[in-house]
Amino acid sequence: MVIRWIFWDLGDVIFNEEYLRFTFYERLFRFIRKQRSEFLFSDLLYFREGIIENKKSNSPIIDIAKDFLPDNEFEKYQAEILYFYERYHRKYIKIVPHIRTILNILKKKYKLGIIANQPCFIMSFLNHNKLSPFFDAIYLSDVVGIRKPDFKIFKLALKEQKIMPEESIYIGNRIDHDIIPAMEIGIIPLQARFSMEVKGFFPSTTYEKQYYEAVDQCSEWPESSKFEMNLYQVIKYPETLLKMNLSDLKITDHKWKRRPY
Repeated sequence: MVIRWIFWDLGDVIFNEEYLRFTFYERLFRFIRKQRSEFLFSDLLYFREGIIENKKSNSPIIDIAKDFLPDNEFEKYQAEILYFYERYHRKYIKIVPHIRTILNILKKKYKLGIIANQPCFIMSFLNHNKLSPFFDAIYLSDVVGIRKPDFKIFKLALKEQKIMPEESIYIGNRIDHDIIPAMEIGIIPLQARFSMEVKGFFPSTTYEKQYYEAVDQCSEWPESSKFEMNLYQVIKYPETLLKMNLSDLKITDHKWKRRPY
């Protein structure tokens, strides 16, 4: 079948969330320093790496906060970052360089959509940055009530747009939340594995530089050694999408066990 739709994740694909993520780590550092005056920002990054490498975690920063903060301080920290995210996301979320140009070119040939784990207020960010007109359909987890990796959010998009899975591509950055559930129902996945530079994160402060080096050595979402990389393609630059023959993409291993559509 011919590809008709390209669905996109937002975080680390269209959005550069590294400045926002760094701010959350910096704020956690301030909270921990209240309890441990000898604690260094490099210590925080060291524990981050250990959590990512040694166990499955959907949120390394929350795991660290639970481990190092008393219950009342942990609750304060959670409340603060949620408030900060909603109040200041326009300042700290950046758009990945060149994405607008790429969306504009692809929109001339394909229908474009969003499937992402994001709060409702991100719609205002999309509108504010004039990104909404690029997309024919938008499915945010807090709007539809389904969060990835639940494959039902993908099925909802396909059903409402009246398309078959093999007529669509999904571009996401995480194996667990994006690649696997998309493939489960037959959507063709592309993993956006953009570096910090490609996403547009250029450190200037000492803490930002330490954070940059830590992420460069150990990604926030490490690859699964149990998942076969030959089942999907990786793109390291957004511009690669314009050089690919997207219409001919297929899931390369037909032995992949799919859920019934």
